[in-house]
Amino acid sequence: MKRLYVLRHAKAVGYTDTDHERSLAERGFRQVQNMSSKLRDSAIDYALVSDAERTRQTFAGLNLPFTAHVTREAYNATQDQLETLVRLSPADATKVLLVAHNPGLSDLVSAAGASHSLSTCDLAILEFDGEWIDFVGELARCVEIVHPDAE
Repeated sequence: MKRLYVLRHAKAVGYTDTDHERSLAERGFRQVQNMSSKLRDSAIDYALVSDAERTRQTFAGLNLPFTAHVTREAYNATQDQLETLVRLSPADATKVLLVAHNPGLSDLVSAAGASHSLSTCDLAILEFDGEWIDFVGELARCVEIVHPDAE
C-alpha cells in the first residue's frame, strides 16, 4: 500500500511583487514547526514540491532527511496535473509527500473522499492500493486530515 501525504503550504504573507515570490508569514513558520513534529516518524521517502517560495519554505521547515524534487509543474496545478506528477514518483517510494497549492490540492483530497477544503498547512493522508504510475485521486482513500494547530 502506498501513502500520499498532501500538504498545503503554510500561511504566506499577503503581498509581494508576484504571487510566486510570496514567503511564509510568522504564523506560517509556526505552522510548519508544529507540522514537522507531527511528521517526524512518518518515514516519507520522496517529496514533490512546487517551486513557489512559500512551498519551498514549507518543505524546508519540515526538516526531512532528503532533498525534494522541486518543480514548476506543481505551482497552482489542477487536480489532473498533480495526479500526473504523483504518477512520476519513483516506483520504490512507498510514502510520497506533495507540497503545493489550492484549489488543486483540495480537489485531489476531495476526490479521495475528504469532506472539506485544506487550510494552510493542513495535511491529508491518502492511501492507494497500486503503483504510483496508476495513481488517480478517485482510487485513493483519505484516511486522515492533520491540522498544524498553530495560530
